Amino acid sequence: MNSSISNTTGLLRVFVEATDLDEGTRIASELTELIDELLNPRIESVEAYWKIPGWFEVLIRIPSGNSIESAWTQLQPLCTDWHLSKNDTEVSAIWSFENGGNSVHPKVRWISVNLYPA
Repeated sequence: MNSSISNTTGLLRVFVEATDLDEGTRIASELTELIDELLNPRIESVEAYWKIPGWFEVLIRIPSGNSIESAWTQLQPLCTDWHLSKNDTEVSAIWSFENGGNSVHPKVRWISVNLYPA
């Protein structure tokens, strides 16, 4: 990766299993606490997922300011067995509980990370 790109931003799209919006929002907060505070994660939205009852879609914004290498290094431990695509300027990674591996939160069912130049 190109370490000279030092102003990366990103978005995490996470699907969590929850009984209602309050639980989905609580899980979203727990996830941001698990992400390194240096990334300064911000919950953008928590909404019921139209496709699967009992799932909520959580969007977490990673503001600009970190290098792509640094941001990915800090997000990578969120789960194991990522399906990863990266180049010198971007990282895209997806994890699904259906494909095995583990996530840092037992209610996470699917997660994607997209990091790109700000």
